[in-house]
Amino acid sequence: YIGDAMSTLKADTIQNTSGGAATLTKQAALKAHIQLDQETGTIADSLNQSAITDDSDGSTRFNYTNNMANASYSVTASAGNVDTNTTWIRNVILFSDNGSPYTNAPTSSNFYMQCLDNAGNLDDYPYVCHQVAGDLA
Repeated sequence: YIGDAMSTLKADTIQNTSGGAATLTKQAALKAHIQLDQETGTIADSLNQSAITDDSDGSTRFNYTNNMANASYSVTASAGNVDTNTTWIRNVILFSDNGSPYTNAPTSSNFYMQCLDNAGNLDDYPYVCHQVAGDLA
C-alpha cells in the first residue's frame, strides 16, 4: 500500500454485534464513577449510576445502571470536605454496616459505603467519590 498510513474513525456509538457494549480487549476502563455531595444527595457527575440510597448519616448504597458481571470488582473511594482548613482524608469503609465490615457485601447491582469522622462516628461529607473497575454483565 502506498499512501497515507493515517486513518480516521468517527462514530457516535460503537456496539458489539448483539447491540450491547463493545468489549475492550487488553485494556481496562472505569465502569462507574461518582462525585456526590452526601449532605444534600446532589450528584455533581457520574457514570453508570442509576440511583443512590441514603441509608443513614454517612451510609450510602450506590446502584448501577448496568450491572457488573459479578461481585468481584474493585472500588476505590474517598470522602472529605471541600474547604481548605479541613483535613481531606476521612475513614471510608466499603461493604459494611454500622462499623462491622463485610456485612453488606457488594453485589453485581450495587455496593455499600460508610464514611466516618476522625472520632469513628458516621457522618455525611460534601465530597464523596468512587471509581469502579471490573467487567460489566
